[in-house]
Amino acid sequence: MDNAISIPIDDIDLDVGNPRIKHYLEMYTILNDDHMLLALGAGAEDEGSTTAMGSYERLKHSIRASGGVIQSIIVKPLDNGRYLCIEGNTRVAIYRELRREAQHSGGTRDKWGQIPALVRTQMDDTEAHKIRLQVHLVGNRPWDPYSKAKYLHELREEHKMSFDELVSFCGGSKRDVIQSINAYVDMETHYRPIVEAEDGDFDPQRFSSFAELQKPGLKQALYSANYNEEDFSRWVDERKIHPQNTVRQLPHILDNPEARSIFLREGARKAINFLNAPDLDKSLKDATLSQLARALQEKIGLLSYDEAKGISNDPDSEEYLDLKDLLITVSGLLGEQGDYLS
Repeated sequence: MDNAISIPIDDIDLDVGNPRIKHYLEMYTILNDDHMLLALGAGAEDEGSTTAMGSYERLKHSIRASGGVIQSIIVKPLDNGRYLCIEGNTRVAIYRELRREAQHSGGTRDKWGQIPALVRTQMDDTEAHKIRLQVHLVGNRPWDPYSKAKYLHELREEHKMSFDELVSFCGGSKRDVIQSINAYVDMETHYRPIVEAEDGDFDPQRFSSFAELQKPGLKQALYSANYNEEDFSRWVDERKIHPQNTVRQLPHILDNPEARSIFLREGARKAINFLNAPDLDKSLKDATLSQLARALQEKIGLLSYDEAKGISNDPDSEEYLDLKDLLITVSGLLGEQGDYLS
């Protein structure tokens, strides 16, 4: 049963096991509110190209402008009389920050001293996991893919949840859940040691590469070419696999000796360009640079608004990347004038 009340924010414990920010917190041996605040800001995802911290600041601005939260947090009562925040950690952290700011500016700190909450009195660990999954895996405030996979792996390995339970909580299919967990395992087993051995920064954003690796035929292509997950992880670390969706082209790249050689030297995109290079007819090969430049200008001029916008809004597309390479090449040829034009 849920009780809707206002709770003093000092009586709420932020969830240090919150899967959305857990990998940010692992760098600290002793946790405090400042660490939690930094992690919640770094872990706040947003749609589009805005930064995670920008999303956190917009939420903070919205709460300040509205005079409070619109959606109540969800808490679990603890035996010591305090409450564990299951859903709404970021909002609690923002309330605490707003209270400190009000105190420093001479304003009233009492305004931010309590927060609306739903107290779920009958909540075991399974129910808490279910809330997190439903709110963040399929809700409107998603975790990043790495954090999702980390949490699913924890529920599977530590809490012994069945795949059917995981699917019933978060939707999708059993195959999707298995692939996500396997991608997390590969990343932790093979990619993390390579990065840490080189004193580099573990990059959760590279998770997509490992998620792609779980697709049918990808690992077999590695093994058939006498490579393994460690080789793959090194390619990811060296950015030879960029953009990340080029992983799906690995079977074709590794199957072609020349494309493979290009890939190992210059990366997947160059290898894909080699594989996709058309056989230019004699007239095109014999055309002058001026003729080719005019033809390209004409071709670009014939693009519709939607086609042009589609290219400019998709920096991972082949057309965008090829045009960018061309721009760099032409700028190098033209020297300072080319730099100015770019």
